[in-house]
Amino acid sequence: MNSPEIKAFIRENSHLFWWIKPEEKENIGLGHVLNVA
Repeated sequence: MNSPEIKAFIRENSHLFWWIKPEEKENIGLGHVLNVA
């Protein structure tokens, strides 16, 4: 489960995670976030 800060980052930058279904974006792994960011 991602922290509120990571979820906020994902929401603000959701266009970077275009291949992930919208309802699943907030639950993506931290590795995905770090690789894209």
